[in-house]
Order: sequence, then structure tokens, then C-alpha cells
Amino acid sequence: MNKFLKIIALLLSIVLCAASLVSCFDKGSDETGSNSESSSVGESESESESSSESESTNNEGSTTDERFDYANTDLSKYITVDPEIYKNLTLNIDAKYEVTTELLEKYIAEIVSNYPDIKEVTDRPVVEGDTVYIYYEGYIDGELFAGGSNMSDSAPYPLTIGSGDFIPGFEDGLIGVIPSETSRENPTKVFTKFPDNYGNAGVAGKEAIFKVVVEYIGEEVPAEFGEEFVIKNFKLDPANGDVVEQFRNLAIEDLAASFRSVALQEIYKNLDGKFEVIEYPQTEVDYHFDYYKSQFEATYQQYLPYFSSMGLSFENFDEFACYYVGIEAGGDWQAAVLNQCRLYVEESLYVYGIVQKEGSVIDQKRYDQSLEYLTNYYIMYYQNAYGYTFSAEQIQSMISVEAVIEHATNELFLDIILENATINYVTYVEGLN
Repeated sequence: MNKFLKIIALLLSIVLCAASLVSCFDKGSDETGSNSESSSVGESESESESSSESESTNNEGSTTDERFDYANTDLSKYITVDPEIYKNLTLNIDAKYEVTTELLEKYIAEIVSNYPDIKEVTDRPVVEGDTVYIYYEGYIDGELFAGGSNMSDSAPYPLTIGSGDFIPGFEDGLIGVIPSETSRENPTKVFTKFPDNYGNAGVAGKEAIFKVVVEYIGEEVPAEFGEEFVIKNFKLDPANGDVVEQFRNLAIEDLAASFRSVALQEIYKNLDGKFEVIEYPQTEVDYHFDYYKSQFEATYQQYLPYFSSMGLSFENFDEFACYYVGIEAGGDWQAAVLNQCRLYVEESLYVYGIVQKEGSVIDQKRYDQSLEYLTNYYIMYYQNAYGYTFSAEQIQSMISVEAVIEHATNELFLDIILENATINYVTYVEGLN
């Protein structure tokens, strides 16, 4: 797959996944998996091609939603899969992805550096750049205003002085304050004025007095890796065994996932264009074309002011599409995108085709592993971004069984290739790659 398609596929799949949790998993994302083949999961009673194949529409404004059923279709009528092509590949992988003891220790050290301990300092004045932990309550005309207090919160608010997170004057008003000299009985007073254009019209342009308790200045000190660190920051359960060993195993999995992602790109580089495609499933080509076209249109409408601010102007959507695809204005952007869609479909054909050729299937264990991976992926994203989570059952319902099988198939494909491949770890000189 060429650079254009990989970039567009990645960006658009991230947007779509984050927006609606649909089945769009870029093959360039981190991969995890294991080796186990037995009875298949999600297999239909008989092999069949997508029922929508006969309902294919053309690429001019079509809205094809049906997907081609790679998993339950005999792909030999679409692509010729020759084991000589994919067996015994030589993959050149950057040495920094080789999972060694040295790399593991370096990776753990990097993680630990991102979780420093916080020393609570109370005996010196606040200076710009400090992170202070505060309670506050704000008054306008002597009255406590709505939303102006955190005094009832269970923990103080961390505010970095100079960040501009609070209204003008608030952070400057805390410079020089010694935390030990403030308390709820003796708060420091900060005099401020809300900007005239402040979002809350009820307080915009008004002067305010904040009573602030500076609990402490938080100074970061390097943490020490060990059981206490792991339990505190990663909530691993000692009931499941040595938490440090659990953490090391998780770190190894992360490193292995990075290796697999890089290896997958090297595999694509070796295999793309090597197989004979007999026929492209048209509904699948249409599906990808319609998806990209709709995303181009949405991007054009949403970011037109941004493009203008960057000095980019487009007479119409077609001119924008040519720019986005990377061809000269007036060129046939639809033909360019259609060609990339065929390449994407070709990649899926040989991925599923190789799995079929090897007689491998997605068993329950592998399916569950992929569902767990995808569940953790969404939990990580949505907890970090929005503070809520999902169960595996909810994720499966939202993204579909087929999407889980797609991920599991790509994992199985990767295992098949790696099992037969020769890995060369190469040390690249930066800037000369």
C-alpha cells in the first residue's frame, strides 16, 4: 500500500472510530495475538459472497454500505495465492524494535519517568512555573457566584502558574504566597476581573475576589520502580501474583506490539503487488471509495476556514480533492482514489487468502483475544478523553462481530508470516534511512 493510502486510511479511520465506534481498524495500528487454530468463530453454514455484490452501484455519488464477506467467501476466484510468495520472507526491522532485556529496562525507565512522585512543599513562596494545589471560592459584589468554588471537592485543584488556565490576574495573584501561611480560616485573597468577552455572561466584565487556600506546591521527584510504584500508578492486583512481574510482562507485550506493527508494514512492503488479482469484489471497492469521498467532503466543509487561514483557497470541492489526494488541479482525483481503493482491497484479499490457504481459522481463544485488545483500546481512548468506559459485550455490539474477526484475521496472518520469516535487525543511521 502506498504512502497516500496509508496516511488517508489512518487519519480517516481514527476520525470515524472515535466518532461512532464503527468497524474501521487500520492495519498499521499496534497488533497483539497468539498462535492457536481450531474450530472457527463466526463462520456461516456455507461459503457465500456478500449478498450485496449484485447490488453494486457506480462510484458517482454512490452510498454503498454493504461489505464483502472476506471471511466466508472462497477467495480463489478473486486472487491467486502462491505460498512461494509469502513463505520464507526476509524482513529488515529497525534494531530499536528488537525486544531485548536492555530495551525492556530502558522502556520501563521511560515509563517510570512519566510518573514522578510529588513532593508537597509548603515552606517557600510560589513562583511562576510552580504547580500549586489549591482550594478557592470566588465572590462578586460580596456574593459567592455559581461555579466559583471547589471548597467542597475531595482533592485540591492542581494549577500551574503561568499556564493561563484561570482568568487574567488569578495566577499572578498567587506568586509569592507561602502555602503554610494559608488555610481555610486564613485564605489569601486574589483580586481579579473577568474579561468582557468571558463565556459566562453573568460574570463577564465583573470584578471578583477569590479566597484561595494553597495546600502545597507540588515538586516532581523521580519515582522508584517497584511494587509500591506499580500498585499506585497501574492498579495491578497482588492477588494475581507478583505485581512487578505483571508489570514487566505488560511492558514486554507493549514492546512486542510495537515490533508486530513495524513488522506488518515491512510485510506489506514485501507482498504488495506480488499476487495476481483475478477479480476485484466491486461492492468492496465501492464501499471504500464512498467512505473516502464522504470524508473528503466532510473535511472540505468543516475545515474550509482553516484552509483559508493557511493561505489555501479552492474554487470548488474537486479542486480541494485534487490537492488532498496530491495531484494537479483539474486531474482525475476519483480515478486516483479508486486505484488506491483497489490496492486496499487487494491487500485484504491476500491477507484473508493466505489465512485460507494455510487452512487456519479464527477459534474462540483468538477471537476473545482480539475482543479484549479492542476493548482495551476503546477503554484507553474514552477513559482518557471522556472519563467513561465500556464492557467487552458493549464493544462487540457497537463495532460488530465481523470487526473483531477482521482484527483476529490480521493477527493470524501476521503470525503465519512471522513463523516462516527471517528477521534481520538493522541499525539505521538517523537521516539516512
